Amino acid sequence: MDVKWERKNKTALARVEGRIDGANFWEFQSVLESGVEPDVQTVVVDFEQVAFISSAGLRVVLMLGKQLRKRGAQLSVCSLNSSIRRIFEVSGFDRIVPIHGSDTQAIDALATAAEPAEAEPGTLRNEIDFDIVGDNLKDIAGFTLDKYEYINDCTLSRETRQEALARINDALWQCVEQSKRERLLLLQKMFVAASEALEKTVGSTDG
Repeated sequence: MDVKWERKNKTALARVEGRIDGANFWEFQSVLESGVEPDVQTVVVDFEQVAFISSAGLRVVLMLGKQLRKRGAQLSVCSLNSSIRRIFEVSGFDRIVPIHGSDTQAIDALATAAEPAEAEPGTLRNEIDFDIVGDNLKDIAGFTLDKYEYINDCTLSRETRQEALARINDALWQCVEQSKRERLLLLQKMFVAASEALEKTVGSTDG
């Protein structure tokens, strides 16, 4: 993973390259935070050369947006390939941080003081496709909590976070178990379909 910074007036552009996952998200966070100078008013993260991003990487970008908003600055992302854009969409990330087709579009939009889109009430549950977004249940739970605080501009108490984490973890494990059952049923259906297709082929040949 590599990040190259460019500066245009008070806009900072981070061009990210490589893969962002549980093994290097701390490095990704450090590089992003160190590249945002105090006078920067807008930040664009360019994902054109990114092959993969996990929920841990999404959380890093979300935390950057949260820090920028506290000081009145703005964040957007751009140039996502179809698979990464899908991850941003199923996680609900696209509802809180603007996504643009190119760095030029992103910079122009931020220059007009475009605000991140507000999430609709009641849409926080069931937003995340756990198979697509994450490789780590802890990262998904943390991302969900951070996203809630970002959308609602609040800080949950330690007790509330602990209770929420426990419930989220239970819900995630239920999803995992349900997914296992569904995959087993699918596998069984595939064997049945294969046998039926074979029987039809042999039957037509014998006839």
